[in-house]
Amino acid sequence: MGDLVLGLKRALKRKIPPCFLMSLNKLNEFYYKMKSKTME
Repeated sequence: MGDLVLGLKRALKRKIPPCFLMSLNKLNEFYYKMKSKTME
């Protein structure tokens, strides 16, 4: 997941629209939920 964090930092530097970052964040949350379900 480190790559995604790096990607977000790059996006912030490039001033990518917040709505894009919000959608990325929602995808990230969904990924974590799915991951936690499979880990149990």
